[in-house]
Amino acid sequence: MGWRQEHKEFQLEVGYANLAFGIWGLVAAVFDWGLVCGVMLAMYATYLLCALSSISLESHAWEDLHKAVHRSRAIRSVFSTGFFVLVLAGFAFICLCPCRV
Repeated sequence: MGWRQEHKEFQLEVGYANLAFGIWGLVAAVFDWGLVCGVMLAMYATYLLCALSSISLESHAWEDLHKAVHRSRAIRSVFSTGFFVLVLAGFAFICLCPCRV
């Protein structure tokens, strides 16, 4: 995303969190654990919603935001993450809805 940081281990931690949610979400879906799958998707959507708030705040405070390339990257990041959060929350709702067929 172009953020400057001293400790790149943070990116590994975020990657491991994404991997953990993804693996267990797939396992729950494969074994048809409806409730578990819904909870996993809801947790992942919540996690990404928090990340979206962080991305949104960072995109407004970034010193290079006046450059068109940085501004368009920040806007794309906010919209794509927001869309992903909405899709995940929708799937979580489908899994958790008691009226499933």
